[in-house]
Amino acid sequence: MGIVTRPVVWLSLVLAAGLAVVQWPNLRDLATYGATRVLPLEERLFAAGKYQRRVAAHRAESFSADQPLVVFLGDSLTQNFPLERLLRQPGLVNRGISGDTTRGVLQRLDTLPNGSSNDVCFLMIGYNDLKYRADSEILANVRRLVEALLARAGEKGTASVVVQSILPVASRRSWANQRIRRLNEGLAALCQERGLQFLDLHSTFLNVGQGGIDPALTEGGVHLNDEGYRRWAKGVAPLVKAVLAGPEAKTP
Repeated sequence: MGIVTRPVVWLSLVLAAGLAVVQWPNLRDLATYGATRVLPLEERLFAAGKYQRRVAAHRAESFSADQPLVVFLGDSLTQNFPLERLLRQPGLVNRGISGDTTRGVLQRLDTLPNGSSNDVCFLMIGYNDLKYRADSEILANVRRLVEALLARAGEKGTASVVVQSILPVASRRSWANQRIRRLNEGLAALCQERGLQFLDLHSTFLNVGQGGIDPALTEGGVHLNDEGYRRWAKGVAPLVKAVLAGPEAKTP
């Protein structure tokens, strides 16, 4: 009898020890939860072959210094944005990577192209951070991103960065939508402080009655369908055209 039960006892002890060490937080409470306990999950994302291959492909690309570039920087929403098809402009550069976070983007800023002095970066990032870090840390990372992008721009300064709001998600994810609204308020305040353009796409995707993203614009409640990308393209098209037309054509 002792021989039979001993493995069960040892297994119970191992499981108990594991549960004592790995205390995963409730994702609804992460607005105030520190990041340190869940960072290993994020590290696995960065180490994944798919992520690394996309980073390597970005580094391998080269661009002419004579061509103004419009860079879209973000996560899977950006990666899946069919820029050329919907915006129909030259000089569009996609720097989105599925699953990415503010921390990941900070680590791969060296993959951004060094084009002309008229380059502009459209930044949308932060949703995937919700499961890794508190709102204050997300906003602090976006601030670091903005400062790094401005440093790269040099004399061009604040005209080089457009911060896009985080989009709403399915209304059933009310906890996420509440945090997204607070984060967008923080992003708007940051842009006002630094003299940057804040592009509020959130309101154009929101179904006010349901409190989440318009179901007609999404696949699965987070990612966008073709109509969703058309809505996004419509929102950024005037700014993109102004950038690519050159400084003399830009509105003040």
